[in-house]
Amino acid sequence: MVHSTKIKSSILLMLVLGLASLNYSSVDAQAADEAKPAAEAKPAVKKRAQARGRLPNYYAKIVTEEQRKKIYGIQKQYAKQLAELQAQLAKIKADRDGEVEAVLSVDQLAKVKKLIDEAAAKRAAKAKSAKATSSK
Repeated sequence: MVHSTKIKSSILLMLVLGLASLNYSSVDAQAADEAKPAAEAKPAVKKRAQARGRLPNYYAKIVTEEQRKKIYGIQKQYAKQLAELQAQLAKIKADRDGEVEAVLSVDQLAKVKKLIDEAAAKRAAKAKSAKATSSK
C-alpha cells in the first residue's frame, strides 16, 4: 500500500509539473504578445502564388523542384489528419489539467497562479532588459 501511495504521489507531481509548464508557456506567449507595442507589428507578408509546405531539415539544398512538389503534396495529404490528432491531444491535455487542478484546494490554486504570474513577470522583465541591452 505504501508503494502504491508513492507511485500515486509521483504521478501527481508529474501532472502538476506538466500543468505548470503548460501554463508557463501560455503565460509566456501572452506576456510576449502584451509586451509588443502596436507600432512594432510585423509588416504585411506577401502571399505566394502557390501555397507551399516546409521541407524537412537539410532537404532544401538536395531536392529537385519536382521532388519539392511531391513532398509538399505528401505533407498536404497528412495535414488534416495531423491537425485532428493535435486537436485531440490538446483536448486530452485540457481534460488532464482540469482533473489535476481539481485535486488542489482553492488556496493552492491561488498560490500556483501567483507563482505563474511572478514567473511571467520575471521573464518579461528579463526580456525587456535583454532587448534594451541589445539595442545599445
